[in-house]
Amino acid sequence: MFVMRPRVLVPFNRSPDPAGALCGVLAAARPAQTASAAPVTPATMDELCREVASLLDAEVATIYALERGGDEALVVVGNVGFPHEVVGNLRLSVGEGIVGTVAACLHPISIVGGARDPRFKSVRGIGEEDFPVLLAVPVARDLRCLGVLVFQRRAPEFSPRDVKLACLLAATVALSLEADGEASATHDARPATALSLDGRALSAGLGLGRVEMLPTAESLPTAGPQVGAAELARVEKDLARLRERFPEPDGALARALHRLETLLSDTRFRERATGATPRELAALARDYARAPFQLAAHSRDVDQSMLERARDVEELCVLLHLTASGSRLRDAGRVWVGSRLGAVFALAATRRAAAVVLDGEATPEAVAIARAAGLPLVASVQGLFAWTRPGDLLVVDADRALVRVNPSASELAQARRAAAGR
Repeated sequence: MFVMRPRVLVPFNRSPDPAGALCGVLAAARPAQTASAAPVTPATMDELCREVASLLDAEVATIYALERGGDEALVVVGNVGFPHEVVGNLRLSVGEGIVGTVAACLHPISIVGGARDPRFKSVRGIGEEDFPVLLAVPVARDLRCLGVLVFQRRAPEFSPRDVKLACLLAATVALSLEADGEASATHDARPATALSLDGRALSAGLGLGRVEMLPTAESLPTAGPQVGAAELARVEKDLARLRERFPEPDGALARALHRLETLLSDTRFRERATGATPRELAALARDYARAPFQLAAHSRDVDQSMLERARDVEELCVLLHLTASGSRLRDAGRVWVGSRLGAVFALAATRRAAAVVLDGEATPEAVAIARAAGLPLVASVQGLFAWTRPGDLLVVDADRALVRVNPSASELAQARRAAAGR
């Protein structure tokens, strides 16, 4: 437990000159960037926290840096708003709490309830319970996690604009973390030799191919091609093929096909999705995601069926954009890497992916689709995002729940022979 000391709170007023304030953030980061021979000091990081906190009206700002080695850990290297003892002492594992989850999936998380969120990791003695509104964004470079930037305050909830600004600030924080001796060493920490990762097999099989990351709706670009009727028709065609292959499904597969058919027949969704830009698709997914919680304000529990539908809608929005933009994820023979697999992504993967690897879980409907189609699926792979990047070659042995990263030539030849013999 940390000993409480008086907290230094950031004044709760947004800067009247955001551009000028952002210049201040860059100035705070520049000493580390220009003098990278010397380690970044806690004072530098604390000042950087003070600058970024003022831009988001945050009362607390914390920078976690990812230390690689035997045990990957996220350690606080800068803070404003909590006792100074947290710097260098507060550590979380990748995947632990909201901060660890953001580091693992490289995706922002914004919550209002603090400790009521099941992913929340409580740290006693620092007064964190006073700031239940939290926004955590990944600090990354080339899809490699360097750390996590966290903002907290009493109220109100962080807006979508705040999330975008926080992601921009995280890119600035990355300059300082890269300049730090320990953080810059992470570029060399990834082994040059082949690496094996263990997981949990959900659907047997053997697949090999290059890594493609599964994006989320919030990570879609602000501009890009519009979704046309052809993109929706392509998803419907995939579903028709699966229905023809299994005309009398039962159990989870029957539920999966029914859910997909219901989703694709949603007139409201189709009207908004047709002609939508990437930004409009993200807004559409956001609206469906909010609906269960808006209704829950008038009842005691969140409707789980609405929650699952919202997740299916997000996957469909992302899939439509990937199809419209000609993403490599739609190329045959890729290994899809992500945090979660739902029925929509599973349907698309059966036609094009060599395998799917997750650091999280897959829904029962997604598992049923993968098993029916013979798609190798491995979940709960610890360290997946830390040790893989787009373009890496993976051999996914779902029979043994093993993922081989950048295998040797002999291992690759053996895997190809085994795959050809199936």
